[in-house]
Amino acid sequence: GARASTVLDVALGLGYTLFDGGLREATYRRLQADARRLALLADADAEALALDVSEAYLDAARQADLADAFAEAVTVSEDRLRIAQAEVRIGTAAEIDAALALADYNADRAALLRQEVQLAGARAALGGLLALPDPEAVVTTDSLALGPPPNLPALVAQAAEGNRRVRSAAVAEEVAALGIRQVRSEYRPTVRASAGLGLTAADAGFLPPDASPALGPDLRGGLTASIPILDGGERRRRLQNAEIALRQSELTTDALRLSARSRAAQLAATARGFRALVDLETLNEGIARENVRVALAQLRLGFISALDLRQIQLALVDVRLRRIEAAYQARRAEAELRLLAGELLPAE
Repeated sequence: GARASTVLDVALGLGYTLFDGGLREATYRRLQADARRLALLADADAEALALDVSEAYLDAARQADLADAFAEAVTVSEDRLRIAQAEVRIGTAAEIDAALALADYNADRAALLRQEVQLAGARAALGGLLALPDPEAVVTTDSLALGPPPNLPALVAQAAEGNRRVRSAAVAEEVAALGIRQVRSEYRPTVRASAGLGLTAADAGFLPPDASPALGPDLRGGLTASIPILDGGERRRRLQNAEIALRQSELTTDALRLSARSRAAQLAATARGFRALVDLETLNEGIARENVRVALAQLRLGFISALDLRQIQLALVDVRLRRIEAAYQARRAEAELRLLAGELLPAE
């Protein structure tokens, strides 16, 4: 009868894409750009936290300066009370004068105690932001004294381009543009090379009686090219979506840049105005403090009344409060302006 035959074919192949229309390059560059975008957003979040810490520190410094202003008022009221009590003892003043002086002294002490509560709250808030084990142990080592003014025009100009959120939005445009490039690469042909090694073995079932079984290797290779023809409009829809994403990214970047520029100009004007106000109130504070010194001396000599001294004393407190608030607002505006210009944290 007929003899059965068996053929065994084993092959090992290797393929490599020579050209994919630029898909791999576009994907790689898109992932790199997206990583830069996320890094900029992380830096922006860190910068916002740094601004929160700066504002909390400035508030603690402000509350400390306000407490010092009320403490000075307590000192003046204490001097007035001693003068009134001495005059009562020698009979040159009535008991009501000493009582009024004591009432004003207690009122100033109460104001100081209230301010110390505010100071403790500000220190606790700062310590909480710094994640300290004992938030209330925070001590401000700096006052609100203004240093040399920053270059406000340069900071305003830099806010439109140096701002980390604006830069992140600009990188998002690049990501969207590379997304378009990814989709367009799918319209191009793909060229793929392949190579392989095969091993074929055949028994003698179909060979002449005196023939031996066959066993031998063979090399195989090929080059293929494929062109996408029909996908139901999927690529076209994806391309349209990518183009829409690019346009949205451009609008977002423009809006952020305009908002940063406008806010920076506003902050520069605020800082400039409050700095001028600090200079004026500093002069007024010197005059008011000298008036208090003279008024105390005149009160001892009987040239002015206790009511006149009280008005002069309150004028000093008021001018100190105005100067402290102006200095706080100036430094706060400058800190936010540095944030917008991307200078609040060291450059990456």
